Amino acid sequence: MAKQEAKNAPEPKTEVELLQEKIAAMREAQKVFATFTEEQVDKIFFEAAMAANKQRIPLAKLACEETGMGVVEDRSSRIIMLLSICIMLIRRLRPLV
Repeated sequence: MAKQEAKNAPEPKTEVELLQEKIAAMREAQKVFATFTEEQVDKIFFEAAMAANKQRIPLAKLACEETGMGVVEDRSSRIIMLLSICIMLIRRLRPLV
């Protein structure tokens, strides 16, 4: 009976299929995001920046440990700089969604 159940079980999805599902979900999320007001977008990015800011030291330590290079303070500063750049780029893309 177990063999018969195994035959009826759906085949596992491939990585490509899983990726396609994620992309479809992302596109739906983009449509919703495009309807947000500027105040809502500002709040989202503020919260994202604060969350990343809280994790900058652990992330910097992890980067130093993994690579065996760098100084935690320098890595932390770089994380803040890159976060600022990412936020600016994402905000510039918003009207294109």
